[in-house]
Amino acid sequence: MVGHALRWLSPIPFGLVMAVSVSACNGDANSPGSAAVKTCSVSQAVSSVGVRLYLDDTVLGALQQRAAANDAAWVALRAHCDALTGGTFNLPSGNAYPDLPDVGQGYEGDGYLPEVMSLGLCYRVVHGTDAQAEANYGAAGARLLMVMATPASSGGQAPSTDDGYGIRNYGVAMATGYDWLGPALSASQKQSVVTSLNAWIDWYDGNGFSNSEPIGNYFAGYLLAKAATAIATDPDNANAATYWSDVQTRMWGQLGQPAYAASMGGGGWPEGWEYGPRAVEETAQFLWAVKTGKGMDWGSALPLAHDEASYVRAFAWPSLKHMDDQGTIHSQTRLAPSSSAARALAGILQYSGDPAAASARSYAADLIATNGDDGALWDAFLYADPTLPTQPYTADPLSYFATGPGHVAVRSEWQKDAVWGTFVAGPYIDAPDSGEQLFNQGSVAVVEGDQPILVNATGWLPQAGGNAGETFVYDDSWGSKTRLLNNTFYVAGTTQEQVAPGTSKTHVEKYEEEGAFVHARGLHIADMYGTNGVGVSQFTRDFTYVRPGIFVVYD
Repeated sequence: MVGHALRWLSPIPFGLVMAVSVSACNGDANSPGSAAVKTCSVSQAVSSVGVRLYLDDTVLGALQQRAAANDAAWVALRAHCDALTGGTFNLPSGNAYPDLPDVGQGYEGDGYLPEVMSLGLCYRVVHGTDAQAEANYGAAGARLLMVMATPASSGGQAPSTDDGYGIRNYGVAMATGYDWLGPALSASQKQSVVTSLNAWIDWYDGNGFSNSEPIGNYFAGYLLAKAATAIATDPDNANAATYWSDVQTRMWGQLGQPAYAASMGGGGWPEGWEYGPRAVEETAQFLWAVKTGKGMDWGSALPLAHDEASYVRAFAWPSLKHMDDQGTIHSQTRLAPSSSAARALAGILQYSGDPAAASARSYAADLIATNGDDGALWDAFLYADPTLPTQPYTADPLSYFATGPGHVAVRSEWQKDAVWGTFVAGPYIDAPDSGEQLFNQGSVAVVEGDQPILVNATGWLPQAGGNAGETFVYDDSWGSKTRLLNNTFYVAGTTQEQVAPGTSKTHVEKYEEEGAFVHARGLHIADMYGTNGVGVSQFTRDFTYVRPGIFVVYD
């Protein structure tokens, strides 16, 4: 174990030093540095059994082989589906949290989503081998979809609830259910689902929260829901082609792809890793759905799943019991890395043919062994094949640089008691109305094992101080807007602000991994400070980590 002591070295002229020892497509999308969106054929790319979302012949065939071999995840999922066939499915206005096998909406539909995925997956996997079970799962899935599609006037959920938050659950579940459970739905049931989906999409198009700000958890759910609806319901839905055109041209072509290419290279999620796991998984699913449903491999030009799988490994504390806690954290949260998101990324990488899937599987398995499984039975079966080989993620480099957000992670070794640290310097890239990215550009955090040495104050206070800590952070960030809760640098009379990439030049450069040490420089950090009152004319920070336990910061 490395001993640690916080010490400020003697100031030197003009600087401050701190040390802590402790397919043929148009455009040019394949050319280096290109931001073009591939616009291949827009014809539906269906499997031989008519599935468009995710379950192409290769994926479904592999799942059916595992089921035939009594794979443990399949046995658990099938037992769950069997139970659901006898359950009562409550309207959104009913009991939201009944005991299984009954199902309620949970929080704005998050109780319905996993059960639609479960029943749909079971329905497809038993096809051709167990007609009675197939019929039972299809009938249960149809009942659940009808509950979700209930109009608000009859006890359903209004799309406007909470500015459209529920589209990530209702929209995604109904679109996926329409695709996976399609043969089990009558014509009238299909029409009910289409009508409900269109109501959600149309409302969100016109009124949904942050519907034109692509880097945010609301937009991620909206993007997946609208793309899945366009793919799954065409040609039954007269609106499907229009929806797809908007996804391709505006939502991804004009908004999502340029923003992700410019600001998300290397991974990360500016809102923090309470919101991040779901949003990252939804965006990776969106790219996967476009590939299986439209035959367009947008992920080859923007390897989001690959980058995020690398990022979540690098930015987990060495203990694996906590995740990097930048961004918004709510009280009583122990921000552990999400095993569900890590497993989903590993599975999508595998289905995409990315060799990095082997190390991603290793990491997901270690997370589950350390913290337990926070995922659902359906995703354990869909995304994790225990017969596939793994590669130790501990063979990864000992530092990582996410160029888009300007995040650097360093560590002494890949052991659970290792020394670990982060340095961040980048613009404000979160959806401005969300306000979940906070104000810490230039900051440094240091951890040994599971013991924080130098904390992200806005991330640690809600975890350690409960409601009082969360309230204190919110007031500092958005109430009084004093924004003094940082371990970085502040000037009386001015604060960091929501300065976007078009205005701010803040970034990390001169990242060097030299074995004995890592160096990075944050430039133009002054751009993140407001111009009212006392201004900051220049702020450059050099960050150096000398293994195993010395951190040096020079301003």
